[in-house]
Amino acid sequence: MSEFETAVNEYKADEIKYKIRRVDKLFSDLYDACNVGDINYHQFKDGHLDPIHIMETDLMGIKRWKDTHRSMKDRLTIKGDPVLERIIEGETVYIYDVPNDPQSSPAFRAFGIKSLVVYPLFDKEDGNKAIGLICIPSLDKHHIFTDKEIKECGQLIRQFNEDMYNDNV
Repeated sequence: MSEFETAVNEYKADEIKYKIRRVDKLFSDLYDACNVGDINYHQFKDGHLDPIHIMETDLMGIKRWKDTHRSMKDRLTIKGDPVLERIIEGETVYIYDVPNDPQSSPAFRAFGIKSLVVYPLFDKEDGNKAIGLICIPSLDKHHIFTDKEIKECGQLIRQFNEDMYNDNV
């Protein structure tokens, strides 16, 4: 490998680390706002939900999270999923009782989620097109997300989304 290729690879590695730190900072701020962990970031790819990053906690863990996504890939489609179709339309979705709510996504049940709030992330060129999501799931117990928590988390995510435009996070 040439010195130039080595330098490019080091730059790319540093850039990825920087982006992950930005996402981890968002996760930390969201946790501070609502005291719920296992926050995760997905992008939409080819009509499916593509897992990108998860907050490190004892409840889920990145290995279990990624393994569960891999095993469910065919079922993690946007079309026909009652929650993901709403997210694609730009809607924030809050579900208190995931296991019993008929409008909940079957995929959420597979992860053992009790309550959650999901926010869309939007495209830089087309601000109305959702390209991904941030999910704040409560795994161990039902959580009432207050209007204040939902609003504060929404503001943090909107700011992150704007920063993505500027930094291509």
